[in-house]
Amino acid sequence: HESCFIDSDHLSNLDDLLDVVRCRTGILVVYCTSDTLRRPWCAAEIATASVTHRRAIRLLTESFCSPRTSQITSEGVHNYIHQSDISLDELGIFPDVLATAFEWLLLSPEVAEVCLSTQLVGLSKFQQAVDDIAKFGTISLARLALSRKSSSVGTKTSTATAAGSTDRFERDALDFLGRGMLVISSLPEDDEATAAAGIIAGKIGVLIVEQFKRGMCLLANLRESDQESALDVVSSARAVIIILSKGSLRSSAQLAAILTAVHTADTMQSLEVVPVFTPDFRFVQNKDFANYKGLSDDFDAGDLLHSLFKRIAIGIATHSSDHVLDAQCQDI
Repeated sequence: HESCFIDSDHLSNLDDLLDVVRCRTGILVVYCTSDTLRRPWCAAEIATASVTHRRAIRLLTESFCSPRTSQITSEGVHNYIHQSDISLDELGIFPDVLATAFEWLLLSPEVAEVCLSTQLVGLSKFQQAVDDIAKFGTISLARLALSRKSSSVGTKTSTATAAGSTDRFERDALDFLGRGMLVISSLPEDDEATAAAGIIAGKIGVLIVEQFKRGMCLLANLRESDQESALDVVSSARAVIIILSKGSLRSSAQLAAILTAVHTADTMQSLEVVPVFTPDFRFVQNKDFANYKGLSDDFDAGDLLHSLFKRIAIGIATHSSDHVLDAQCQDI
């Protein structure tokens, strides 16, 4: 078993971070979201890998948009990367090095490609991606051990073909109907929100096992056809963690879960509701609650959302360091 190094835990000293990439990394996994290549430290890691061991896997998400050719030339790459107090030039990473590194990452057959599935749901899509990464990583490191060359993996895969590989995350939560569960609600189509739900579940699971003997249910793991029954899961839960992300209040599925949870908590006082927000969520202003009144046939959505936001909300960001995530999950 190889160790896994997460760069967000070590951003205070970029020299040390790049030394890890240069000397102690077998394979660099680049998790490609909308902003990954624009972040200076990510760009620096990619550039460092491209001029040293040249072993990487690109993991593509739906939010990733490949930069235009003009944006990653030696003339255009400076404007493509977000401005910050990090000087890549001072680290010896100049625009021509970055341009070559991005071309290597995105186009070279040396770099294996894994795609986050659009066919799987919830945490199963992440598990499938991990399985694919592990497969490519084993091949790459085995070749390195045999030949000591930076040989290519060169194989492209799409996890969309793995619809049957749901592994240990595919627990049918509908089998656990009944009071006493911990339910985590997130926007089903938002991968970052799903990742946040998985992080929370992983970190607090051992802490709450005695309080929630019936277990835990992540609504994002349910199939779309099960979403109506998911409301029964919510109303019979002991506690509901609501992860609020950019599209939460525009999603009929998550809004229904939110309103059901808050209504049950306010009228029957049989469950606790804990709102958790991601960095891209924008809270509703007092003057705007009336705009939500007609969104539900069963509830006054405006009043229930107002009630939700009277509760203390806890922030969580999946790109935070592990010790920050530990503290946030302790608060939850």
